[in-house]
Amino acid sequence: MDQEASSKQPYIINFNFDGAVIESMNFERLGKNTTRTREKEPAEHVACEALHTKVANKYWTRLQISGFVDDEQQLTPETTRKQAMLIAEAFAEKIGIKSKWKTFQQQWNINNLAQEKWELLEDGMIIPRQDEIVRIFTN
Repeated sequence: MDQEASSKQPYIINFNFDGAVIESMNFERLGKNTTRTREKEPAEHVACEALHTKVANKYWTRLQISGFVDDEQQLTPETTRKQAMLIAEAFAEKIGIKSKWKTFQQQWNINNLAQEKWELLEDGMIIPRQDEIVRIFTN
């Protein structure tokens, strides 16, 4: 294959949400869409450690007193997904977690918190007990 033909081959670099680089390369030449993943150093252990600091424990205690989480830092049945999204976003901002959705989705074993935020922005709804959640994360 000459150089001019090979330069026309598609080569796309995409980034997925957890920071891994996904390379989709030369699928015409290979006859199929081939994807290789090259993982960067995971930030999950850093985020997990951040959930157990003195500052984080202050917020966990406040959330537990307000009935949003139990004594194992898991969401109570009364906590809605939109409340969980707001808690995750405020918590991540306060303790400096960059991968907020993934961190809290793993913590609480739920998916699509970013979707909850998008729906909330689209609908313009107010989350029940929103002011209480905001107060929890006010120093």
